[in-house]
Amino acid sequence: GGGPLRYDASALCKEDAAWLSLKNESGSLEAPGDSVSLTMALSTASMGVFSTYILIDNLDNPFDRKTVRVTMEVVGSKKAAGTAGEAVNWFTVHAAELSAHLGVDADAAGGAERIPTTDFGHVFYSQVYCQRSFIIRNEAAIPLEFTVTSNLHERSATAELAFSLNHTSLTTFRVLTIQPKALARVFVFFCPGPAPPEVVSQATGVLWEPASTPLDATGVRIDFEVYVRCRLVKDFQKVMRFEADCFLPRLNLAKESKFLFSSTPAALLLTQRTPPASPSTNFPPGGRPPEAAPADLFLGAPAGSGAAPPTPGGSALQPRQQTGGGFGEYQPFFHRAFSPACFILPLDNDSSNRPLPLSLWSPSFFFDVSLVELPPDILAVLPGEARARDTQRPMILSGDVNILRRIQDAIPELRTERRGSDREPLSILIPPASTRHLLVSLDVAALSAKPSSILKHRYFQEVAFLYNRDNIAENYTLSLRLAAATNADFSVTPGPRSSYTYLAMERAILTFLDQYNLAWHKVLSAMPKVDEASEQEGLPVGAAGPASGTGA
Repeated sequence: GGGPLRYDASALCKEDAAWLSLKNESGSLEAPGDSVSLTMALSTASMGVFSTYILIDNLDNPFDRKTVRVTMEVVGSKKAAGTAGEAVNWFTVHAAELSAHLGVDADAAGGAERIPTTDFGHVFYSQVYCQRSFIIRNEAAIPLEFTVTSNLHERSATAELAFSLNHTSLTTFRVLTIQPKALARVFVFFCPGPAPPEVVSQATGVLWEPASTPLDATGVRIDFEVYVRCRLVKDFQKVMRFEADCFLPRLNLAKESKFLFSSTPAALLLTQRTPPASPSTNFPPGGRPPEAAPADLFLGAPAGSGAAPPTPGGSALQPRQQTGGGFGEYQPFFHRAFSPACFILPLDNDSSNRPLPLSLWSPSFFFDVSLVELPPDILAVLPGEARARDTQRPMILSGDVNILRRIQDAIPELRTERRGSDREPLSILIPPASTRHLLVSLDVAALSAKPSSILKHRYFQEVAFLYNRDNIAENYTLSLRLAAATNADFSVTPGPRSSYTYLAMERAILTFLDQYNLAWHKVLSAMPKVDEASEQEGLPVGAAGPASGTGA
């Protein structure tokens, strides 16, 4: 209408009064076309991001409301003054590994802060490394948002870099929010990329076969910087430097190879209750054999036979060696409950004049991992060794139970029972221009000992490690996975300190330390003894030193 318009303006929340206040927040406009200015007073006493809405209401018409969004960022300088007047950082960044050291000055003008430098050590082209990380700590009393960038694209056109909050899988982020007095660990996923042509073209020298050189050899050095910036701290950043020496690998494998054996609870229950009529009978997973068996069978122990559940290291494991193929009476059917029965990974030595020494350490309980030389008749029935298009790496081959049986018939030592950390590392020497194979299969006897555990937990994961003995920096992780469930995409956490994973690791560490101390004790025992008098002069016992009171 033509009458005056009464209005009222207010912030959305009462808490907004701590940083925002209004002038002329209420009044009236007498005639059409009149206007009034709303004045906002903003307080910058506290650093942070503030946001609210101004609500402007027509008091004569409750359905007539206007909203205005207001945002404000109060940023800080490089350092804030503490209670005693000293400078206090808003946030700190430091390396999480002991391999970091202080490098050159980060600020040439100030000269007080030095860049922490982290060394990746020996890395190999086309491999992904994620064992380096750094920690960002929020020292402020408010949440802070951080961004992480790098200059790697300026240093190398083919290298790749990503930042993750998890080291087992790449969990990327654009902005990282850290609560007050809290911290976050950021893992660096680094890949040197494919080898440059000038490196591959060198047929001799360190760069051609670097894995046969000592650990202190020098490869192609890549260094880059990582910058951590805070949204609310103006014109300031923390810098981390990373270094790596890049080499050509002797094995063209992925840093981590995954081997997944999958089944379903229904198929496992069937193997527990109804064994096949004969070892050679071939049943699909989940199928029913022609002859039903009593319901209280225990994975190969017929009802009423008095056979106890097999245990690792006990006599119940002996049926594995009763047949020519290395299988017990019902264990072939247990293999058929999982798909596949085995994995075969070719290991190529592409060098024309150098052998390739490899060692395999597999402290696994549920899996058998071996380095083998397959006979020609078995190689003839395997699929062609396909290679990935991008990296030309050999593809992992899968085999059924018949192929696995033929391999175990041809290589009798594969039937030897070995358990967990009791297994000694396996070693093999691949001749020049030759191929050997990594064989991964299920340890059926160990699985048969724990059927209820398999059906209860469903998911199992163990690891094995493959090393190039000429340069142990070239090592590969073999992820061994067992899924007794429909969903086969999973990862398993290590679990409590009392779990088998931790106990096996502790035992391996203690064994290493014991052997290390014993070796050094033998070395020191063989050295000549030094008495206190001659120790200062660095002379062995009985050596003649300068006479007392005379000049040297």
